[in-house]
Amino acid sequence: MHNANRHNVETVTGVDMIYVNEFTGSVTTVKYKRIRKEAGLWTYRYDATAERELERMAMVDNECEQLDDGLDPRLVTAPSMVKLCRNVPFVMSSTALIPGMTASAPKHRPTFDGAPKGARLGLTDPY
Repeated sequence: MHNANRHNVETVTGVDMIYVNEFTGSVTTVKYKRIRKEAGLWTYRYDATAERELERMAMVDNECEQLDDGLDPRLVTAPSMVKLCRNVPFVMSSTALIPGMTASAPKHRPTFDGAPKGARLGLTDPY
């Protein structure tokens, strides 16, 4: 496990964490995004920063897809995931997992229209 947040690795790949399974030879990368309560909905604001991060993640995914031999249909060839997490205090020394909803990084993203707050993704009950 490698914490890429606020390091050069994040600048290149767009992700916060990199998980490596040496036994299977697989890698998963995760971008964590905070969701906040707005008008009764847990909301994520998709903005220009998120767009740039997802573009970098897509470049990594495309490289990995080109290397896929197709022998293991159980695995997703693109390693990038996005995890939406409620805006709650986090203790770095804690062994507890951060609750949230994880999904493959979207290939088709909402169009960022340049609005100051960004496009809104609302969830009634994310988990």
